[in-house]
Amino acid sequence: MHGAFQRFNMDKKLEEKIKRAKKEGVDIILTGSEFRQYVHISTRKMKYLMDNNIVPHLNTGQTTHKYDIKKSDADEFLRKVKCDPSFMAESKGLFSSRYEHPKRFEPLNADKERETKRDLNEKYSHAVSYFTYLWRDQPDILRATAAADLIGANRQYIRRKQESDELNVVMIKGTLMLSKRELIRFVCTKNHIFNPPTIKLKELIAQI
Repeated sequence: MHGAFQRFNMDKKLEEKIKRAKKEGVDIILTGSEFRQYVHISTRKMKYLMDNNIVPHLNTGQTTHKYDIKKSDADEFLRKVKCDPSFMAESKGLFSSRYEHPKRFEPLNADKERETKRDLNEKYSHAVSYFTYLWRDQPDILRATAAADLIGANRQYIRRKQESDELNVVMIKGTLMLSKRELIRFVCTKNHIFNPPTIKLKELIAQI
């Protein structure tokens, strides 16, 4: 059975009841417990189906045998589960009690690790060369506003990066300043190369 449908064994009485009805060619009424066994679902899921009228049924009002369901309606439910991927999609995962263990981290082998480091070093080297050439006419010391313009950000963004120690910015005569080299170092970090923080920086890195 698919997805959250778990396997429950039918008892012998229910099996005989279904075989006898099939032989006689008649529909039969299943109790809630029998329905749950027949379609292989948990008690919680059965209650969800009943409460949301997903399966036609009669609420008897009794405590022990609260639901009566036609076997033909149970068969129709199973047919929809099997043939319609969208049926019950909204309930997927609601009734699973299984603990999903996180996937084990598989360390890179030595060759793969060297290859990954080499790729990163090449990307970093290309990015540094690219931005050094791109901003070759910019002064060696930049105002925070000018640096922000170069990467499509604003002065507040530069200030936040200073406060989080991601950018080395200094105050000179009341003006935030940073070196061009520091800005290039900042934009060429692994995180920014693969996940640019601004649209302009994303467009620039795409040119590398």
